[in-house]
Amino acid sequence: MFGGNTIGVVLSGSGSDGTDAVQTIKKHGGTVIVLDPRSSEHVGMPSAAISTGAVDYVLPLDQIAPAVVRLAGRLASEPSDGDLPPTMTASK
Repeated sequence: MFGGNTIGVVLSGSGSDGTDAVQTIKKHGGTVIVLDPRSSEHVGMPSAAISTGAVDYVLPLDQIAPAVVRLAGRLASEPSDGDLPPTMTASK
């Protein structure tokens, strides 16, 4: 598990696929982005994900990739357990 370094994205689809993953990602400190149902052809999956209460961002399609790039850049600049000396651990 990558914990806080995880970025989950839920796009268009029907049903509630992804709700368990969304909740797991948030439980472990990750970030969840969901396609805005108003800009989705099929609103089932984005709406189900939003209903979990575990979503950080609801964005139109054209804003999702830039958001992932910004988040990934921020995560890459933060120290992880692997970046610390062996006698230290990151606080969680």
